[in-house]
Amino acid sequence: MGLRNKTILRAVIFTLMIPGSASVLLSQQKQYKGFILNSPVGDDTAIRLSYYGGGDFIQAPLIFRPAQPGNTRLNTALATMEGWTTYVSFDEMAQLMQALARSNLAWKESKKVKSLEHFKEPDEISDKVRIEVVSPMGTARTKISSTKICEDLKPLNSALKTERGLWEFQSFLVFLDCKIPGFDFLKYRHTGGRDPISSNRWNAFPSQDSLMAWNGRLNTEM
Repeated sequence: MGLRNKTILRAVIFTLMIPGSASVLLSQQKQYKGFILNSPVGDDTAIRLSYYGGGDFIQAPLIFRPAQPGNTRLNTALATMEGWTTYVSFDEMAQLMQALARSNLAWKESKKVKSLEHFKEPDEISDKVRIEVVSPMGTARTKISSTKICEDLKPLNSALKTERGLWEFQSFLVFLDCKIPGFDFLKYRHTGGRDPISSNRWNAFPSQDSLMAWNGRLNTEM
């Protein structure tokens, strides 16, 4: 071993011998320095995960939105113009934001308040999973390699208590070849009596015309 390598090794050993030094270094590496993910959850707060790595069909983006207790949309999922949307509690939404804040991801943030854009067919193939967060304080965006998403987003599982929200999130991960023991693929698939457009995200995402017709029905029935 050369002199330089010996010096580096001694420095590492010395650092680890200092009480608390390793945990300090680790926390500094993962420290979130932005402001969007720490902002209060509002009615318009949303988190969207999207991925298109090529193939015969497009997986609709997965969106989390908050719903108040007693709201009929809580613990449900439906097709919207922005993607496949599942509704969780405000507390879960806050926990999801904090889990993302604790992740070792590089975020691009803006104070400009925006809504999620309508989903459209991607014009390019990418091995990255895009994460978008919109809140009353602004927006945050990041990308994760699809080969790292299983590990990087694993902490989000514990933030989800709503049964449907957890299943939707895990189905998104399974689509990316993440291993989830005991995952029931058929649990919410093709529920009897539902319109085919709302069956689930594993089908090809419906056309914009179909989505507009579906949203018209939703607005009429609500």
